[in-house]
Amino acid sequence: PTMRALLEGKKQLYGRAFWYRFSGQTPMKFEFRFKGRDATVYILSSDRPDSLKGSNLCGAALEEPFLQPFDAFEQCVARVRDMGAKHREIILAGTPEALNWGYELCEGDLRNKYDVGVVRGSTMMNRALPSDYADRMLKGYDKKAADAFVHGHFVNMSKGVVYYGFDRQEHVIGLYGDQVPSGARIGMGMDFNVNPMA
Repeated sequence: PTMRALLEGKKQLYGRAFWYRFSGQTPMKFEFRFKGRDATVYILSSDRPDSLKGSNLCGAALEEPFLQPFDAFEQCVARVRDMGAKHREIILAGTPEALNWGYELCEGDLRNKYDVGVVRGSTMMNRALPSDYADRMLKGYDKKAADAFVHGHFVNMSKGVVYYGFDRQEHVIGLYGDQVPSGARIGMGMDFNVNPMA
């Protein structure tokens, strides 16, 4: 829907000089014509990264890439190889999601393996959002979550403790130091989420 809205805006701006068509068939695609140049954009899913094989592309863009498997990125690297392209590029646009492969690619060991440029933008700078949106996010998040989800920084949210927001002085009541009172019953709870596990 966002792509169609943007294209309708271009159509209003350029009139007959701009043409596009959308096909909702699998694979979904947009075809464009502007100033004598044609282009096709395919909308594909990375649910099964192997399904991306076979294409010769001049570019690829992954939306929220760090929620996707690294294999999806690797398939894009292998597909962006069209010899007729004047410029071949892969764009990753999304929010840093923990210290996963995205961190390794943008700031860690993988950065030396790929030609990567990082552009960081804060939600506070996004003029397409309601004026109070970023403020509501900042009020709802603690500092680490705000650094990640508002300011776009990779943040280790679990370094050193089970959960970064845990403070023994604030959250442990009734224990004296590290001593368990005589006769106290000790219990433990675990939440086995798929990933991450708490």
